[in-house]
Amino acid sequence: MLGVVLPVLLALQLFLAFDEAEGAGAEFQVVAQQITADGRLSATDLAPVLQETAVEFGADIGMVAFDMTDPTHRKHVFAIAGRDDGEVAERLAGGYRHFSPQIEEDYRPFADVGDVDPRGYYLVWGDRADADTFLAAMGRLGITGEVAPYPGRVGDLATDGAAFLGPVTGTAAAVSLLALVVMIGGGVVMSAQSYGVQRLQGRSFGVALRRDLAEASRLLALTAGVVALLGGGVLWFYNRGARAGELLVVVLAAVVVFLGVIVVTHLGAAGLAFRVPILAAVKGQFSAGWALAGILGVRVVGVLLAAGVAFTTVQTAMQVADRSAEQERWATAADAVYVRLSGQMGGDDPELESRYGAMAHDAVDRDDAVLVDDVTADLSTAGDPGRGSPRQTRSLPCPVLLVSDTYLDRQQVLDRSGARVSAVADDAVTVLAPPGCQESAREGAAYVAMGGDPDSTPVVTQEVAAGQDQFVYGTLDDVRGAALLRDAVLVVLPSGLDVVPEPFWGGYLTTGNIVFDDAASAERYVAEYDVGSIVNGIWSARQHSAAQYAEVVSNLRISLLSLAVAVVVMIVTAVSVSAVHVRRSAQLVYVRHITGWPAWYSHRLVLVLELFLAALVIGAGAVLGQQGARFQAAVFAGQAAQWRLGIAVAVAVLAVCSVLLGLRWATARLIATRSADS
Repeated sequence: MLGVVLPVLLALQLFLAFDEAEGAGAEFQVVAQQITADGRLSATDLAPVLQETAVEFGADIGMVAFDMTDPTHRKHVFAIAGRDDGEVAERLAGGYRHFSPQIEEDYRPFADVGDVDPRGYYLVWGDRADADTFLAAMGRLGITGEVAPYPGRVGDLATDGAAFLGPVTGTAAAVSLLALVVMIGGGVVMSAQSYGVQRLQGRSFGVALRRDLAEASRLLALTAGVVALLGGGVLWFYNRGARAGELLVVVLAAVVVFLGVIVVTHLGAAGLAFRVPILAAVKGQFSAGWALAGILGVRVVGVLLAAGVAFTTVQTAMQVADRSAEQERWATAADAVYVRLSGQMGGDDPELESRYGAMAHDAVDRDDAVLVDDVTADLSTAGDPGRGSPRQTRSLPCPVLLVSDTYLDRQQVLDRSGARVSAVADDAVTVLAPPGCQESAREGAAYVAMGGDPDSTPVVTQEVAAGQDQFVYGTLDDVRGAALLRDAVLVVLPSGLDVVPEPFWGGYLTTGNIVFDDAASAERYVAEYDVGSIVNGIWSARQHSAAQYAEVVSNLRISLLSLAVAVVVMIVTAVSVSAVHVRRSAQLVYVRHITGWPAWYSHRLVLVLELFLAALVIGAGAVLGQQGARFQAAVFAGQAAQWRLGIAVAVAVLAVCSVLLGLRWATARLIATRSADS
């Protein structure tokens, strides 16, 4: 039964990740990275190019955008259909339904795209030549980019499964498969007595194997029928059968793989069972010690996996809450953009490197951009700046945010009286600290010395109201980064005061810590400083944040399903350990029962090992929780480190309880059978 249920769950988990991708059926993507033409281009300027390419080559082309009001559930594809009977034409006419009803993908004519930046990625429902032709046509307008394969078809799960099979899902699949192998092998070897009787009756290995396979086939057919009926009914009510055919392909592939492994395992284990001497086999004299050891090994991995996945799920849920609250704050910076630089920069051209650093510095000084850098991690893993002290780990009471004074013009920061802080000293660094954050304030003030003498940098400290969430303008390359910092210390750098070394400004631009007010301002500075050759794109910060929000919501769905698989494996291995242990020591367990020995004494080996495993899980949770707590001050979004020990305890308790119940069930079954025989 588990040979069907587990692969179905894992296939469903994999398909949910696949379903998150937009543009089902697309085979290539064209990434528009840089505008080299003079003057301003918008996406509407591409409409004739799209139309010409699509119609001439019979390819469908679309530009993807997340919905700003509901980025986790709604996506827009502005498309042109090159084929009247193609996928995109059907979707433009009748819409498109994802497997998950929570995801809406709205196909609209490309003419509706509006006056937006044309840089981004375009999906191509066609072959590589179609994508290359479209890119060449964009190049004639002054837009450069690249073509890459796009995993939009269900067959890509086989050729590019790594794009969807995350570490949690992969580990869960491996542990599930290993658990099945050990359980099947142990079950077959435990049937050595039955094989001995069949051999005594003159049956060959082939006949016995066919008998096993016939019994397994009947159970498999029954299980598959029940799963198909229940699954079909659930899917109909869940999504009216959307993408059911594609899901069926993935499910069948996963079931075939699992059943193949099960059959091979059964063959090998049955071969070992047939090597047991006939008389010993008929008497039931065999050792299942290897089966017990194997299942215990799988159980250790399964319980640790459950603890890890449970923590990941809680962490991800907190990240979702963090990103959800962030979306409202983007109303204060709806047009903000990142200037994304290519990897081909720096070192080989120092002059170019100095130009884009100067560009970032100048944009902030002229109030066209804002500097926002969460330096909590730097302060948590460094010695005193500039003092040559060894790196050490410290725990700060509050996160620290390095900002330019332009931040205060755009974001509301309240002082103790509730009035907005709108101005700071022009000739000093101002540290705005909530109550109880004095240590973080001192570290932040020392940090701005940037390797120099902190005493030479004038610092003014001001207390602000507690309970404020400070906006970090998104996290460009780290979806785990905190989007809002609670009770953060703000280290404010005034315009015109050169505290930060000039090379740092280029680094800030590279990591997305310099945020321009709008695309027009960014383009003006790129042209003024002649750095267009290394600019990959000007990205909407809000759009990028919406995509990250959608990603963490998707991660939460996958984590919840992974947690379900991990818990199933943990419970199944508990039952298997109990059954193999009781069957292996059946005579001893029964004799001790009828002579009045306490039940725990017969199972002391398993109980001791289980308590050791529980201690291992709790100990790992305590150690990792303490390490994580040192960085929990907004180094990672969600701040779930303090929950790690509690999660470990909960998993350990569930693991021990499942074994206790399994031992009770196996013992009761043994006693009932032996009593009936007597």
